[in-house]
Amino acid sequence: AHEDIVFVDSQHDPATLKEVVLWDDVIQAFNDALHIRHKAKVVPFLKGADFRVLEPRRIAAIPGAVLDVMVEGKPTQEVITPPN
Repeated sequence: AHEDIVFVDSQHDPATLKEVVLWDDVIQAFNDALHIRHKAKVVPFLKGADFRVLEPRRIAAIPGAVLDVMVEGKPTQEVITPPN
């Protein structure tokens, strides 16, 4: 339902030059979040040239897409970034 959607702002990441969502912002909205999915795909944390997860943890923003935040095995829908 639309009332279950939570909007989280994205940031421009100078390290990757992408729009990203900080994992801490997701955790602020969903304290027990495990991971994020877009349709059937898990949205990975962005990694550096050494393939290690960048700190602070972040995912690439998907503007306007409704993503599922997996919380204790059950999804909660969330729009990560509002459409422009």
